[in-house]
Amino acid sequence: MKTLVEFCDREPAHNIMMCLKYMPERLVFISYHGLTTEARMAALKSFLASRGWKKRIEFIPIDRFDVAQTAEVIRRILERYEDCAFDLTGGNELAVLALGLVAAERPLKVYQADVRSGRCAAVLGEAEKPANPLPEMSAAELVALHGGRVKQNGKRPEPTEEMLADLDVMWEIYQDDYRAWKSQTEAFMNSGGYKNEYAQINTRESAAFRRSVFDRLREAGMVTDCSESGGVLTFRFKNRDVHKLLADTGSILELQVLRAAKLLPRVFTDAVACVVIDWDGVLHNPLEGERDTLNEIDGILMRGMTPVFVSCKSGLYDRNSLYELDVVTPRFGGGYAVKLLVVNDPKQVKGSEYLRQRAADMGIRLLENAYTYKARELAERLEELTG
Repeated sequence: MKTLVEFCDREPAHNIMMCLKYMPERLVFISYHGLTTEARMAALKSFLASRGWKKRIEFIPIDRFDVAQTAEVIRRILERYEDCAFDLTGGNELAVLALGLVAAERPLKVYQADVRSGRCAAVLGEAEKPANPLPEMSAAELVALHGGRVKQNGKRPEPTEEMLADLDVMWEIYQDDYRAWKSQTEAFMNSGGYKNEYAQINTRESAAFRRSVFDRLREAGMVTDCSESGGVLTFRFKNRDVHKLLADTGSILELQVLRAAKLLPRVFTDAVACVVIDWDGVLHNPLEGERDTLNEIDGILMRGMTPVFVSCKSGLYDRNSLYELDVVTPRFGGGYAVKLLVVNDPKQVKGSEYLRQRAADMGIRLLENAYTYKARELAERLEELTG
């Protein structure tokens, strides 16, 4: 395909789907006045350039409600690029009407794509074989395409083989009593960090300390060099990764969700945890009195072109948990994004039936009793809920 003509849409996925599938030599956008802002154009060009697509992009503005003008623009494009194909994934009913007027005069090649499945069909004319049958994008590309920027996703370490083996051990302890685990992580948070080599907990004064959890971690080698005198427990964490998991209440559930998604690479084409998003894509200098507008999301999973925004709650959750997910997802995920809230036993949460219904009303899917699943079972549940 030499020339692809797009009807510019507010939904970024509509603007790039066919381009990623066919990688044309030339890209032309027909856009309503005011829709193609400089920020949107810059984000689009940057995204395509990152994919190695550095050819010319044309933007042709039109009046949104002028069908005759739109049809005339289509005719002019056909005069310049006889080989062009039109994509109707974006646009509106008037774009369809304008194309219909021109199609009555001459043969056209018109396509339409389904973002969720990654498939496309020829509405008019014969379909060409796509260069990339099932396009996909990363979580960072998704955020950038919506005008933001991933500022940080390194708070949760990328799993190594050793870390995954340790996670298996710790997940069994977590499954047996996740409430005691949560309490003990609070004790670890106040015990001194990994950088201080030895950590300490005053077992007589710490209300969060749970001997049963600590002893199992010691037996498993997650904490080492343990000694106790006068109620003060001194120990080391096995390594930096274990420290990060044990000294942060939500880390183990977030990492287990990430690990589960990575077990199904054909389903979840990208998976990242602890994503900090800068809203305008510009990182400001706080020394000059500037501040970034940031949001943190526990995880973003990609199913090809479809994003899944994940919030994990190891303990209690409330309406604010739903609202946080509902604000970030449409802003950086678009209309195709799935909102998923991963929680443990909902019966422990006051007003759980109301929250369940409220989540349904807001289009938020719930994965409940997460602590009961092994990694493979959790992966299958994620696939089921996000499909």
